[in-house]
Formats: sequence, structure tokens, C-alpha cells
Amino acid sequence: MSKLDRRNQARQKQQTKHQKNVKATNIFSGQHGAPRIVAVVPLCEDGDARAAVRQLNKGLDVEGDIPTEDLVRVRVDRFKQSIEYVPVERELIPALNACRVADFVVMILSPVQEVDEQGELLLRCIEGQGVSNVITVAQVRPDPSPSATTVGWQHLIFNTRVSIA
Repeated sequence: MSKLDRRNQARQKQQTKHQKNVKATNIFSGQHGAPRIVAVVPLCEDGDARAAVRQLNKGLDVEGDIPTEDLVRVRVDRFKQSIEYVPVERELIPALNACRVADFVVMILSPVQEVDEQGELLLRCIEGQGVSNVITVAQVRPDPSPSATTVGWQHLIFNTRVSIA
């Protein structure tokens, strides 16, 4: 095989890969595209999934009411996509179901509390389910306490330990 043939073959592989990627993400684009599903799971006792959704929307410059029950669907004009949040309470089965269908999973940590046994159980079960796109966030509180720094370091160590395991 000549050098020109190898280059041509590499270029064809690259084009095929690009076309597959465009085709896979095409269903999410456009005004009537399928929404990206984001499961929001609190790992600490004082975590509030609906408040986290409100803060995430504020970061996207999206205003609107968050219903007390049900899913939250939001149109993000900046990215020309829709996001559907699935806020979950700290119960095992609903959290596993939500994470199974989600494209992304947002784990909420508290700046003042450590992850308790229920939170660790949730995390282990969700991890055992094979979730790939996990984002961990610390929920912002209006009045930070002095112990928040200590708990923050414990969360950092916890996240490092979980990602290695």
C-alpha cells in the first residue's frame, strides 16, 4: 500500500467517523429535537434537587418556574437544544430509574454535610449501573459556615476515592 493510499484510507475513516457523530447528535438539535435528559440526585440529606435545577437554569440565563412535582423541560436558545431535568428524591429505586434513562447525571453535594450512608448507597448503586456522564456539584448556600471548608476537602477526597474505585 502506497503512502497516498494510506492517507486516502485515513481520510475516509475520519470522514466516516465524523458522519456517524453528526448523525448520532442530529436527533438532539433543532427546535423540535429530543431533549437531553439530566437526572439530578442529591447525595446529602440537605440537598435539594429542585433548588439545584433552579441554580443550573440561572447559569444558563433561563427564567421560569420549577414545578413542585414532575419533570422540568427547558429550552436553551444559546445551545439550540432542550434539556429535561429529572429531579429525584433520596430514594434508591426512583434514583436508579432516573439515572438509567438519563444522558447526564448531576450529583448534588452539600457544603456543610458529609455524604451519609444513604448517599453512599445511592452512589454505589448508580455507579454499578454503568452511568458514564456524571457531574458532581456542591449546592451553594447563601450563608457559608466555617466548617464548609473542612467538608469541602472531605468531598474532594470522597470524589477521588469513588472515581478510582
